[in-house]
Parts: sequence; C-alpha cells; structure tokens
Amino acid sequence: MKSQKIMDTYESAIEKIREHYFSLLKDFDKEDNHNFRVEIKKLRAFIRLINLSQPLFESKMPKPIKKIYHLSGDVRNLQLHEERTNVLCEYLLINKPTQYLQYLCEEEKSKRKKAGQTADKISFKDFKEKLTADVYKDLSKEDKNEFLKNSISRLTQILALPVYYDETFHDIRKVIEDILYNYDYLEEQINSFIPFPLSDPNFMESLTGALGNFHDLSLALFFLSPVYLDHADQEKEEKILYELQTHFELRKNDLENELLQLLTPIKYRLESK
Repeated sequence: MKSQKIMDTYESAIEKIREHYFSLLKDFDKEDNHNFRVEIKKLRAFIRLINLSQPLFESKMPKPIKKIYHLSGDVRNLQLHEERTNVLCEYLLINKPTQYLQYLCEEEKSKRKKAGQTADKISFKDFKEKLTADVYKDLSKEDKNEFLKNSISRLTQILALPVYYDETFHDIRKVIEDILYNYDYLEEQINSFIPFPLSDPNFMESLTGALGNFHDLSLALFFLSPVYLDHADQEKEEKILYELQTHFELRKNDLENELLQLLTPIKYRLESK
C-alpha cells in the first residue's frame, strides 16, 4: 500500500468522522452517534495497521477525540438502555419505572454537556495534518502479515482462557473488528492466516454484531446495579426493576450460550492451525 494512498485514506476517514461529529452534536441522534463511533473505530484500526510500518513515528488519536468518543459511547449506552427498558415494560405489560428513567435521562444530559465542552478542543484540521505528516513509507506485505499474526495470536490467547467473562467477549470483539475494518487492505493475506468461517467478512460482521448485543446486555445489567437502583422509587419501582433484571439476565445467558457455540469451533481451528 503506497504512502500516498495511506494519506488519502486518512483524509477520507477524517472527513467522514468530521461530518458525523457535527451532526452528532446537534441532538445526539442515535444513528449519528453510531456512525460517528464506527468511523472512529475504523480509523483507529487503520492507524494500528499503519503503525507497524513506522514504529518510530506511531500515530495516535488525539485526547479530545478519544474523550468525546467515550462520552458519546456513554450517551449511546444510556439511550439504548432507556429505550430497551421502555420496550420491555410495554412487552411485559408493567408500569414504567418513571423515577429511575428520569435519573438516567439526567445522567445522559450531563454526558452530553461534557461532550459539548470537549468540542471546542477538537481540531480535525490539525489531526489530519499530523496524521498525514507522519506517513513516510509504504505499507508492505510483511507489515500486513505481522498485523494478522499479532491479531490471531491475541485472539487465540483469549479463546484459550478457561473461563469467559463479560470483558473476555468484549476483547474478542475488539480483535475481530480490527481485522474486519482493515479487511480491504488485508484481503490477499487473510485466508493464509485465518481459518474459515472467521475469514469470511459476513461471518465476522455477524459475530461482532452478536458480541455487541452481548455487551449491551451486560451494560443493561450494570444500569440495574445498586448504584442506579438507589435512584429509583424504592417502594413503587423496586419490583419492576428486579423483574427487568431477571429478563435481561435470561437474554444474556441465552446469547452467551449462542456465542460459545460459535466461538468453540473457531478456538479449535486456531489452535490446530
């Protein structure tokens, strides 16, 4: 991959991020938030790939962009949980926990405010100039091979763990997403390093989607932990919230079993490769 193409990819990625970012700041629409965060993930994965070719000049995401990425993630998590709670209450034909939901809404507003305060510290122009200035050599086939070797080695280590915790599934997702987001640049080498079906981008996308759903359910249960339940109406809402918690736990356990069925064959194929 030629250095000029690397710079062009950086410029295109930052322009997409910038476009979604300004749409996001208007009202933190869930779709804008999702698109902004996905483009950040794609650029971050590409930076990790390119850094292999120039270890002395490693590029990084600027701190203000990293901060607003995390804050926008907090907003998204709260929005999804509020939506999930409302939908489940309607499905179960139970009253909505109004006081609890109001607290979540206030926390969401607080995160939005912090994100707005961070916005003044972001310069996409400076970020683009810094990224493109750091590119001084092409990305070689050997660099791509090293990226895949490192990724598969990390994935094999995670899958070999005797017990999978919530964070384990999250780490698996991050490794696979790094490969998926760089698929177009690694396609020629992928089949040499990754066994089927994990080498199939459609399978990777489906798997990371399921892992993302699992992460969302883990967060749903976190939002039903004592630190949040303390802000509910103990007399009127406690029973409702414990009922929601039970349903989220059942869904999470079912999805965990599905994920293990998908991941176990991959684990064995990677170990035997």
